[in-house]
Amino acid sequence: MDRRILFVALLFIANHVLGQHIKVDNGVVISTFTNKKDLPILSSNKIKDYSFLLGFDYLEKRWFYLSSQIGYLKTGGRQVNPLLTGENEDITESRSYIHTNTTFRGYVKSSGLMIFAGVGPYLNILTGPSNFESSLYKPYYNFKKYNVGARAEIGINKDINRFRFGIIGSYMRDLSPSASSEFLSLYNNSFSGSLTIGYSLW
Repeated sequence: MDRRILFVALLFIANHVLGQHIKVDNGVVISTFTNKKDLPILSSNKIKDYSFLLGFDYLEKRWFYLSSQIGYLKTGGRQVNPLLTGENEDITESRSYIHTNTTFRGYVKSSGLMIFAGVGPYLNILTGPSNFESSLYKPYYNFKKYNVGARAEIGINKDINRFRFGIIGSYMRDLSPSASSEFLSLYNNSFSGSLTIGYSLW
């Protein structure tokens, strides 16, 4: 009897948790640093870089579903100060991360399109060295090994046979600092736009 219950539970998990769609997101991330004292540290200019995420859309119901992703992105900040000389006039500090997120997406369908908005947490895990590279900040600042934040997103999906195509815009805001010194914490704000291609597993 216990084995039958276990089999039914595993079948249910496979049908719902493994996902209706597996997907790949490719896009661009635009990011900058902020701090609670509004000091102009690596925040005067934004940086742009590539992101790549693999994920699942699952537990899809009549008006909502869950989306989970894991992959690569790069964030940071840039500072241009003509009052400084040499390498300190234009400073960029950025790092690559393993990024994972899960969002709750509410949606409506109209004219064959799925229009959705979602929100959820994310975790960034640093993949490179933690020390800053510029001579101006290197003695004082280090990147955190990991940080957490909140992600909001809006987008459109179109299902064609077993394929899903979409366009997604998202905003990511750190809730814990990406980097810090003894006296100041730096948080990252990021905007991203991506194209997604998915395939239905069921």
